Amino acid sequence: MNSEQAKEILTLYRPGTADSSDPEFSGALGQAKRDPELGHWLEQHCAVYERTREKFRQIQVPPGLKEQILSERKIHTTMQVRLKVALAVATFAVALGLGVLIGTIRFTPREDLTFTGFRNRMARTVSRGSYPPMDLVTSNLESIQKYLADKGRGGYSLPPTLQKTQTTGCALLSWQNNPVTMICFSSSQNKIPTTPDLFLFIVARNQVPDAPQGAPAQYTQLDKLTMATWSSGDKTYILGTLSGKNLLQSVL
Repeated sequence: MNSEQAKEILTLYRPGTADSSDPEFSGALGQAKRDPELGHWLEQHCAVYERTREKFRQIQVPPGLKEQILSERKIHTTMQVRLKVALAVATFAVALGLGVLIGTIRFTPREDLTFTGFRNRMARTVSRGSYPPMDLVTSNLESIQKYLADKGRGGYSLPPTLQKTQTTGCALLSWQNNPVTMICFSSSQNKIPTTPDLFLFIVARNQVPDAPQGAPAQYTQLDKLTMATWSSGDKTYILGTLSGKNLLQSVL
């Protein structure tokens, strides 16, 4: 199951219900844990669902509606009265539906689709300490390059010093249905070689509005994460670390 298939299933997911233990949803929920973008979408979906459900709870049924509907079921009820009840119920249903639709549109968060939004999303992937599992775990950069090329993720170029830095693995991510490649490195400053301290994200330059025009790298601080961003050829790069700007400069 890929993320697109999982998202289609999760559009029907109802948080706080038995859906969480339903086998039909278990695979999709598992995929959401592995794909940060899908996981973020699921968080938004659940938040909208909870707000919508709360709106439903606040809606009061018109006084006497139940009794009126039941009375109209009697055999001797005239067709004219039946029509009035049907129109009343239909009007109420339409009004309720419009209210829910307006509430959903109003409360659905909109993601920033600019380069800043993309950069911040990638930053959250690292800074929250739960970055996605690697699709390939290896300290061999050539193995990563071959794996990515086989997956159609080649065509990128790394700074010479970064090429000499030990890798820990790579992952295939996405943003707005566009492929994003993540390569993790462990610098010489890292006391745990198997734990990454440099996180590189690669995306097609034309898929990110307002992407950097080229070199040199631009530096940005977001909470504890320092990021260097640049473009080269048809690719845009974000290199992040929790170890400070000096580390980034030493590999760029």
